[in-house]
Amino acid sequence: MRFKGYYINLKTRSHMYKAFETSNTDYIEFEDIKQNIMTHNICKEFACAASHTATLTRCLYQRDLPIISNTSNKCDIFMFYRLFRRPASYDPFYFICEDDFYIIDAEYYKDFLRDFDKIKKSKDWDIILMTHFGNNNYINNDNFMNKNNFLQNKKNTGTSAYIIKKSFLPYVIAAFDKAIKDFEYNNNNNINIFSFKHYWHDLQENHNFYIYNRVFAGARRDMVRG
Repeated sequence: MRFKGYYINLKTRSHMYKAFETSNTDYIEFEDIKQNIMTHNICKEFACAASHTATLTRCLYQRDLPIISNTSNKCDIFMFYRLFRRPASYDPFYFICEDDFYIIDAEYYKDFLRDFDKIKKSKDWDIILMTHFGNNNYINNDNFMNKNNFLQNKKNTGTSAYIIKKSFLPYVIAAFDKAIKDFEYNNNNNINIFSFKHYWHDLQENHNFYIYNRVFAGARRDMVRG
């Protein structure tokens, strides 16, 4: 199995580009994960939301040229029209991660790959979360996903890495677009009390987010300098 997708890397974080490329050379599944270079924003949280929105939009328009506008990442009726009228990628899902993502337990990761292969075509999930950050609320529904070691999850704050179905891309893009436009969110004076992660939580409440029942990946926080 080889994932297709992108890892988000800011221009100012060339050290993280090198770390990501080096640490993941042992995993053939990441060979088709391409670098998506983003520019920094004065508001760190805003930059994160904007980076994810741009990267997800790039996946949505995978076969379009140009892939994404340099001035707009809007999610509106024209985007849906373009999606259904223009040729699109046939990939059923994309792997999205930030540049500090890395595998911390190779054996558990192998278990994840084995079990993900069993559920990858299932209609029961919209997003597979790759890291266990946040006050996770794990739910065992005794369903097909649970029997293959995946638990439904809510209150996860980690956008550090996830697998997303192509059909679910517009929902996340729309949510993050609202976050970016939110008055409180876009006000630097309030950034410490309002985060786009609230929108991430809302998505989890109303859709099918799952996570593997073993921790195999994390974020390389020791190398992050901005």
